[in-house]
This record gives sequence, structure tokens and C-alpha cells, in this order.
Amino acid sequence: TRALVRKVLTHYTGIPSVSLEFARRDQGKPYLANSPIYFNLSHSGNFAVLAVTTLGEIGIDIETIRPRNFLAIAERYYHADEFKQLLATAEAEREPLFFKIWTLKEAFFKATGGGISTGLDKVVFSFRNSTITATFCESLNLPNNDWQFQQEFITRRTLVALALQTGGIIQGQWFDGNTMLG
Repeated sequence: TRALVRKVLTHYTGIPSVSLEFARRDQGKPYLANSPIYFNLSHSGNFAVLAVTTLGEIGIDIETIRPRNFLAIAERYYHADEFKQLLATAEAEREPLFFKIWTLKEAFFKATGGGISTGLDKVVFSFRNSTITATFCESLNLPNNDWQFQQEFITRRTLVALALQTGGIIQGQWFDGNTMLG
């Protein structure tokens, strides 16, 4: 993954790999000190995803749906409205919905740099058709319209979520990183 990050960032910045200057924000999130590029990385199993943008802070998460006691996790860590949303969903759709919410929370908190220890209940996600809406707890001090979210199943059981701090629309492009490393 380190090779992928360096190769992709070199591609987008034009800075030779050896000259990329990595630094860390106060909470530990890495960034490029010598470029206006924002990036974030996630991996799960055999998959790795890397998000790159010039628009603002970005977070990405990838998860493969696997058996776990998701209702207990949601009841303890999610906002009460999200837990109610899960219970109101048809049983066959609960597990995918749990992971949709989970990956969005991970991506969002990776973008802000605070990580999930900030409190998973501090952001509430809801869905209408293909629109993802986030409502933030006042303590986060973030306007709702400054964030955009996208989500996609890249396999039947592997989900990627993206959080981007921008008031604009996300114009995403997917690339197979194996071709860049080959």
C-alpha cells in the first residue's frame, strides 16, 4: 500500500516519490506538506482503496461484510435514530445497512482526523434513494452542507464509503491500482 500511495501521489502532484514530504496533523492524520493534495487510504482483506483530491479533507473506508453481532454494536455505539432505522429495516437488509452506516462513519471520522473515538453517535446518517444525508452533533461544530458522501459496493459483499469536505458535488473516478503498480 505504501508503494501505491507514493506512485499515485507522484502521478497527481508531479513530485518525484523520494521528494514527497509526509507530515501528520494534530490527531495523527497524514498529509503532504509540499502539495495541496489531500489523500486517505483504507484496506480490508485483499482490497485497498486510496482517495485523492484537491477539494478538501477526505476519508475513505472499505469493509467486507462479515458475520458479527451488528445489532449489539449499533445499539451501543450508533445514534439512537440509526439504531431505530436498523430495527425498522427488513431483517435481510439490516446487515448491509449496518455496514453502510459503519463505513460512512469510518470515512467521515478519518476525514476529520479524529477517528471513531470521537464518538460514532456524533454523526447520524440517513438514506433516501441514492442520497446520503448526514446530521452532525453540535459539539463537532461542522455545517452539514460542507460535506459530501458517496458509497459503492465493489463486490457483492465489499463496500467502499467516501467522505469529502466540500460544498460541491463529488466527481469520482475509479482506477485499478494494480495497473499503476505493474
